[in-house]
Parts: sequence; C-alpha cells; structure tokens
Amino acid sequence: MSRSWFLVECSALLILLLVNLSSSSVLASTFYLSPSGSDSNNGQSVSTPWMTFNKAFTTMKGGDELVLLDGTYSVAAGTGIINWQGSNSAQPPSGTSLNAPTSFVLKILEK
Repeated sequence: MSRSWFLVECSALLILLLVNLSSSSVLASTFYLSPSGSDSNNGQSVSTPWMTFNKAFTTMKGGDELVLLDGTYSVAAGTGIINWQGSNSAQPPSGTSLNAPTSFVLKILEK
C-alpha cells in the first residue's frame, strides 16, 4: 500500500469520526421542567417548561438534557418524582442545600 493511499484512508476515517461526533451533539436538545410549567408547552425554554417528569421522559431521546427549574417537585404538586439511588441516597445531591434553590441537569443516555 502506498503512503498516499494510507493518508487518504486515515483522512477519510478522521472525517467520518468528526461527522459522527458533531451530529450527535447537534441532534441533542435541552428541555426544561418546572412545577409551574405545562405539559402542553414545548419544553424548549425557561419560559415554556413542561410540568411533569412523565412528559419529559416520554418525549426526550438519547443525548437530550433536562434542566430542572426552581420549585417543589412532588406527587402533591403534580410533577411526579424521581428517586435518588446510590450510596448518598439519604442526602441531597452534591452541591445542593435544603435552603438554597439549585438547578439540576439530567442527561438522558442512549439505551
């Protein structure tokens, strides 16, 4: 195999890799959830958030992100809930305080 043919093959593989990486980030979307939102909203901005986790998880695809806006998420509030699991499940996630509102970003991974 000549050196020029090898360079052409390497260049083609690099281009395919870059196209694949850029297309996955281009197709990913960011959605917003708020207890004061509505599932009839498009969920695509802070001013048009969804209300329920069910709406988010049945609409989102792999690579999408969900931003949880300030508010109380509970069954009573109508948003539904998600459970934290793992060694720190009795504690709020790192970086949060019970007295300070915090936004979370959930990234939906492909199955």
